[in-house]
Order: sequence, then structure tokens, then C-alpha cells
Amino acid sequence: MGLFIFALIAGIALMNLWLRKQPFFPGRKLFVACTYSMILWLLAVLAESLSPSLDCKVFWAYAAWPAIALLPSCWALFLRRYAYTIQRPLGPWELVFLVAGPLIITAMAFSNPWHGLFYGDATRLADIDGHAGAVFDHGPFFELAVGYLYVVMGAAIGVVIAGIRRSDRTHQSYFIFLLALSVMPLVANSFYVVFGFTIAGLDPTPFAFTAVLGMIVWLIYTERLFDIAAIAKDLLYYGSWNSVLVIGADGRIIGGNPRAKALLGLDATRIGMPVESLPHLSDFAGTARAFAEDRLPESLKIGHRHMSVQVTPILRPFDYGAAPMGFLIQLNDTTELRLANMKLQAALNLNEIRLKEISELRDDLERQLLVDPLTGVLNRRSIEATFTRLADATRIEKSSFVVAIIDIDHFKKINDNYGHAVGDRVLRDFARLLRARLDVEWPLFRVGGEEFVVFFPRCRMEWAAELLDRFRSDLQTDAFPRLRDPVSVTFSAGLVDVDGENPGFSEIYKKADERMYRAKMEGRGRTIYWDDVLPEFRSDLA
Repeated sequence: MGLFIFALIAGIALMNLWLRKQPFFPGRKLFVACTYSMILWLLAVLAESLSPSLDCKVFWAYAAWPAIALLPSCWALFLRRYAYTIQRPLGPWELVFLVAGPLIITAMAFSNPWHGLFYGDATRLADIDGHAGAVFDHGPFFELAVGYLYVVMGAAIGVVIAGIRRSDRTHQSYFIFLLALSVMPLVANSFYVVFGFTIAGLDPTPFAFTAVLGMIVWLIYTERLFDIAAIAKDLLYYGSWNSVLVIGADGRIIGGNPRAKALLGLDATRIGMPVESLPHLSDFAGTARAFAEDRLPESLKIGHRHMSVQVTPILRPFDYGAAPMGFLIQLNDTTELRLANMKLQAALNLNEIRLKEISELRDDLERQLLVDPLTGVLNRRSIEATFTRLADATRIEKSSFVVAIIDIDHFKKINDNYGHAVGDRVLRDFARLLRARLDVEWPLFRVGGEEFVVFFPRCRMEWAAELLDRFRSDLQTDAFPRLRDPVSVTFSAGLVDVDGENPGFSEIYKKADERMYRAKMEGRGRTIYWDDVLPEFRSDLA
């Protein structure tokens, strides 16, 4: 027994050294104080067991009481700080609780030779389990000391019970374990005091406390007393925003987290029932019998809530090829997400409509900017850009194109004789008929009152002149869709051939304009596309 106690002392001393080198945890100093108290208590127990005389045994019994009184006080405060993660220094009342009780009990024990109220005169030696042990005559002071220690241990147990009641389910198992550890020394001491139970003639209480301290140290070492990973797993189950339902291999309900219970009406009466007995889960009838993810629904509608579904098989440890032990069904509420997606899609559709309207308005504005509102042909805003584009293409293709200026003859007389309304209709009909004669790729511009410009890409001068001459002739025949108003319309035209060596638009336009005026000078109603000496004076030929 002496060697066993010595081994316990050595083990606790090593634990003490290890604890002093560990990172801080709440209540560490108090737990180290517990180990010191335990070492002193065991040393006193060892000395008492090895002492041959009654006086020595009684002395070492007195010597054990400071540690006996200090250990439960340190334990109670340690539990409170460790369980509730209290890191501030000890308060005044905690210091009084820690020091006052042990000092009073120590004084009561060591003063026993004067008053005899701690151990009475009937204390004697006796043969206990083959060993000479002391049988103590417990006096009233002893009963007070034991009562105080029971109160202290009761306070420690109360701390743990309060933790059980106040904590959520993710932490309750850890508080229950602390409760079991706190009750263990109390039970051992109760058996010793009430029934006289001993270990080799010795009080079993210190051995029970030693076991408790050893288990706490082991759990701190393995980080399992308050295992963060385990707590996180519990939080994922109990605190998850998903509804989690667990079913067994036979398809019967094993349990569910709080959100699943609220969503599906899962109460104690439904535990053990088939999963299809729950509303909205009839599609899961064959889940346990033949797990096939492709046959399970991807979503459910429960009331007005939309749920996405995820089913995970729970495999057997070390036998992954076997049938699953059960299944984890997670229902994720996607109602808000669906509503948000619908709102987003509606907003996108509205934006698309608005963008289309804006695009149409922009195109319309561009048309208004580039199109002559009376005739519907292009105006002069884009004429130079179009010329530059065609001239560049001409240089690349090594071809040519023709620029024609067309002016309606005697248009002023039409306005004077028939009015401006008729003149506007003549302009519209003339532009319409000319546009019908031209290729769709040939730009037509109205650049003045009765003046038009035509670009003939990849066209020879003679062809463009012949086309205009035919158009002029057809305007006078009944076979051609004539103008609506009873007026005779002719026009004069000047043409210029453009190639890669020709100058810019201004020069080309000036040259075509000069040829158009020459056509007017020579009698109107004709097309000029050759150069002659032009008169310096231009009379009013309009």
C-alpha cells in the first residue's frame, strides 16, 4: 500500500509539472492548487499508514486536514471558472471562501489535544484488513468539519447542475460528465463515514479525488473535456438553419433537430415510425430499402415553403461496402432565395425591356438626326463619313465609285404655282421613286431644298449616268409610277468618278456641283459627267 500511495504521489507531482507548462486555461492555478493539496493529503496518508504508534497516526491525521479542507474549496472554484470560462482574478468573497474554511478546520484539528472535540478519547489501534490502523472516535468538531466539506462539495455539484440547466444541448453532456466526477469523491467519503468502507484500512476519499484529478488532466491533455470539434458538430446539428432528420436502415425515424421538429411536427410519438408517415415525405418510402439519389426529389414544397433536399447515407465504420446504417435527410429552406431569384428575374426582365426601349429611342434619335424628316432619305450629317468609308474601300479594292448631285428643275415655280404643300409632296414622291430605282446599298442624301446626292459604289460613270437618264425618262411616261401631283418633273445631274487618287469630299462635291450647274446651263433635264470649261458667272437657274 505504501508503494501504491508513493506511486500516486509521484504521478500527481508529474501532472503538476506538466500543468505548469501548459497554455493558460480558465482556473488553471486553482487546479494546480488541487494537485498540491492532493500531494499533501497523500503524503499524510502515507505517513499515517507507515506509522506504528497511535500518537503518530493521530498526528498525521491532523496534518492531513489542511489539504482535506483546501482541496474541495479549490475544486469548487476551479469547476466554476473552467465550466463558465471565467478568467478574471479571484474576488474578495472567493478568497474568503478559499482561505477561511481550511484555516478554521486546521485550527480545530491541531487544537484537539486541548479540547478533545475533534477526535475523542476512544480513538484506538485495531487490526484492519491485516494492518494496524487507527479507529478514530469522531467528535463534534469532526462532524462540523465534514459537514462543511459536504457543503463545499455540494456547492461544486450545484455549479455543475446550474451549468446543465443553463446550457443548451451542445454542452449538456460535458456538464453531466463534470457532475459525475464531482459526485465520485463524495460517494467514496459517504461510504467511509456511514459504512466504514476502507481501502487497506485507509479512507478511500483521497484515492477517489486522485482518480478524478487524473481524469481531468487526461481530458485536458486530449482536449476532450470541452472538445471544440465535438461542440461544433453539435452546433451544426442543433443550431443548423437546415431541418435535419435521421432515419434508420429500416426507414424508421431516429430523431431530428429542433428545426425539423418544428417544420414536420416531429414529436416523441413519431419516433420509431416510418419516415413516410410524416407529411410531405411520402417520396422517401424507399430510401432505406434502395438508396438511389437519382430517384429522390431534389425539392419539396411544405405549405408555402420551398425546400431543397439532400440525403446522405450513414455508412458503417470499417465496412463501407455494406448497406448504410441509416440516412441523414437535410431540408434547406430556399423560399426566400426563390423569391429573391423571382424578384431578380423580374427586375432583369424589366431592365431588358427598358434597355430595349432605350435602344429603340436611341436608334430613333439617330434616325432623326441622320434622316431627312420630309423625304425619309439620309440628310447631310453623315454624308462625309459615308464618303470617307466608301473612298477607303475603293482604295483597298482598287475600284471606283460615282458621286452624283441631282437638282429638280424649276422647283421654285412649282412652289409658286401650286403651293408649298404640293412642293413637299413632289419632294417626297421624287425621293421615293429615286430610292426605288437605286440598289439598297447605294446611299441617297437630301442636302438642300430640292438637291439630292447619290453614291454609286463599285459602279462606272457611264452606268450611273445611264440609270439617271432612264429614271428621268420614266418620270414622263405613264408606264412608270408617276408623281401624284399633276406637274411635270425633270432634274439635272452632275457626276464625278472617285478613285484612290482623287482628293477629299469637298473637292469631289464641288466638282459634281459644277457639272450639275453646267447641266442646267445647257438646258436642264440632262446629266453631265465630263469636264468642259465652265463659265465664271452662274446665273440664277433655279
